[in-house]
Amino acid sequence: MSGASGLLLSLFQLPSLLVSLAAIVFAAVRWSRHPMASLLVVLGAGISLLARATAVVLPRVLSGDRLWWVYAAQGLVGTLGWAMVVAAVFVDRARPGTEPPAQRW
Repeated sequence: MSGASGLLLSLFQLPSLLVSLAAIVFAAVRWSRHPMASLLVVLGAGISLLARATAVVLPRVLSGDRLWWVYAAQGLVGTLGWAMVVAAVFVDRARPGTEPPAQRW
């Protein structure tokens, strides 16, 4: 991968990297209020962040026919990470007909 196209690919990954980092920070701040959801967000966004980072770094090291597995693995691992973030949305919710936990705003 040439220098210019590698830099362009890195710039395209930047928004996703920043969103993952922001999700980790936000979850850490709210950890005491929602520990299970925050744990899933930190793990999921962290996994996604690592997958995106490796997709930026590894193509500079590998080349040719070995490169396809980097993108395949990055896609699968990144999807697993965001699936954990989506799962965090639904954990620790009150069941229908029960009183929701008190909010501490």
